[in-house]
Amino acid sequence: MFLSCFVHLPALSEDSRTGNVRTGRLRVQSDNAFVIYMNGEQVAAPEKEIRLSSGINRLIAIVQGGREDFAFGMVFLNSDGTYMNDLEYRLTMDEVEPK
Repeated sequence: MFLSCFVHLPALSEDSRTGNVRTGRLRVQSDNAFVIYMNGEQVAAPEKEIRLSSGINRLIAIVQGGREDFAFGMVFLNSDGTYMNDLEYRLTMDEVEPK
């Protein structure tokens, strides 16, 4: 399964020390194997660190599994474990058949 999620991060305040990037974590719930890409780059350990830029970010999740039903959930967290409440999302989901 191929999941595409557009994540909008509002512009950060000008006094931010991190510039236009916010670092946090992505909590993922799934019994299936998955790979996460953010803005075209594979994220090796999204549960430990993920970086969002101000504006639109594209997250791709490739979830492995058969034809059975599956559950997949994800939540963006700040580095301190609190929710990133100011994000906006748009999710698409497509089945991808191997060629």
